[in-house]
Amino acid sequence: MDIRHLTAFVTAAKSLSITEAAKRLYISQSSLSKQISELEQTIGVKLFIRHYRSLELTAAGKYLLKEGDSLIQKANEILNNTRQVQLGMRGILKIGCFTSQLPFMPDVLKKFYTLYPQIKLDIQIYPLKTIEELLMRNELDFGFITKLGQQLEYRQFCSQLVYRLPLAFVLPVNHPLAGESAITPSVLAKESFMVLSQEEPQDGVNWLIQLCQRHGFTPQIAFKSNHFESILWQVGAGMGVSFTARHPKISIPETVSVVDILDEDALRNTLVIWKNTNSNPAIPLFLKVLTSIACIS
Repeated sequence: MDIRHLTAFVTAAKSLSITEAAKRLYISQSSLSKQISELEQTIGVKLFIRHYRSLELTAAGKYLLKEGDSLIQKANEILNNTRQVQLGMRGILKIGCFTSQLPFMPDVLKKFYTLYPQIKLDIQIYPLKTIEELLMRNELDFGFITKLGQQLEYRQFCSQLVYRLPLAFVLPVNHPLAGESAITPSVLAKESFMVLSQEEPQDGVNWLIQLCQRHGFTPQIAFKSNHFESILWQVGAGMGVSFTARHPKISIPETVSVVDILDEDALRNTLVIWKNTNSNPAIPLFLKVLTSIACIS
């Protein structure tokens, strides 16, 4: 059954007039009559009782009017949604984040949802390696990851710097240097360092080693953990020192003190990464919103 024939029937059935229905459809009366006849032949039932100046619906015609009108509305909805998917205005956007501490994200999501309410956002927290693997398999559209220092090159994916925070040392609150506003790494040469596992913040251990070596020593790494909270507990207990990004929304317990690092490479960078062959049409829409709110040029 042709949707064009069904539309012709529904229009005629609502007006019960070939003349009036033809005007509404901007076609000739003969063309309309032909389409209705073809529909009747296709389904094998009589839909109208034809009078000299009007039409009367048969029982079959009344049923088809009820169901056919809903079917036309559904078909139009499907076609409209299909166009929106092509334009990126409907569908799903999958985002993987290395951390939940992304202070720009609420504003980005709010604006994106306001502009594109029909695009569903699926946001999950993953380790860095998982984000990269899912991006490669096109199971994620975007990943938000962390890189330390000034070198931001990312060869596997397209990338954009989104957010940058200074890094600071984390010392026990009773440490002799805890009251300083900023210190050079060399003054901690004899300390034991507590760090996150190397695969978690990308190159975190390597970054610390390189930082300290530029200041004349190799750090003694006493403990690695996948959770920063456990590092804070041990630093607070006086078992060593660590480092973190300085931001007022990052919770720091009273048992530790945060002291800025005197080195231009002491930066934590948040990047958004994506695969350049991903054809999801919502990708450029999200990038535009993200750039307008958070990205650093």
